[in-house]
Amino acid sequence: MALKKTRPAAARGAARKGKPGRPCLWDEYKRRSLHEAAIRLLCRVGADGLTMEALAREVGVAKGTLYLHVPDKQTLLDEVVQEVFEPLMQAVDAVLDGPAPAPDKLREYSRRYSRFFSERERLLRVLLFERRVTHAKLDRFRNPRYLRLQEKLAKVLAAGARAGELRPLDPRRAAAIFLEMNFALCALRLDQPGPAATDADAELVSGLFLEGLLAPASRPRARARRKSA
Repeated sequence: MALKKTRPAAARGAARKGKPGRPCLWDEYKRRSLHEAAIRLLCRVGADGLTMEALAREVGVAKGTLYLHVPDKQTLLDEVVQEVFEPLMQAVDAVLDGPAPAPDKLREYSRRYSRFFSERERLLRVLLFERRVTHAKLDRFRNPRYLRLQEKLAKVLAAGARAGELRPLDPRRAAAIFLEMNFALCALRLDQPGPAATDADAELVSGLFLEGLLAPASRPRARARRKSA
C-alpha cells in the first residue's frame, strides 16, 4: 500500500492539525501502513529479508521516503513488535481486570496467551528466534510490556491470597514464574512444531502452577471444577 494518497485539501489540513500532544491521523495511518508491510515481509522472507529497500518496494515509495517516517530498521522492528503484541495485552488485561476468582483468571490468562501464539506462529517464530529482531535477551525482562504483565499478575495473586484462594507468597516473584512458564511452553511449540495442543498446553501451565499455589481449602473446589470442565 502506497504511503502517498490524494485527499481533499480540507481533509489533509484537518488531519495534520490534530489535537495538541497527539499524532495526526494521517501520520498514524502512514505508520500503520509501514508496520503492516513490514509484517508481510517478515512472514515471507524473515528478518534478513526485511531491508529498507524491500520495504520501500512493498509500500511503493522511494527508499528515502521511509526515513521520513522511521529512522532505521531496528526502530521499525521495535514498533512492529509493540503492535503485534498489543492485541494480547488487551485480551489479558480484560481477564486480569475482571471479577473472576484469582485461579480462574490465571487459567484464562494461559488459554488466551496460548491461543495468541498459535494464531500467529509464523510471525512470532521470526520475532522470537531471529535475534536480529530483538535486543539483548535480558531486555525482555525490562520492557514495559513485561513489567506491566508482571505487575497485574502480582495484584491478582495478592488478591487471591487475601481471599484465601491462594497461599500467601511474594506475588511479584510468583508472577514472574507464571509469566515464564507460559512463555516457555509457547516458545517450545514454535521451535518444535507438532500437533496443535493450544488449550492442553494452557491447562498444563495453569494446572502445574496452581497445584503448588492453591490454598489447602481451595484444592477440592479446583479439582471439582476441572472434572466438570
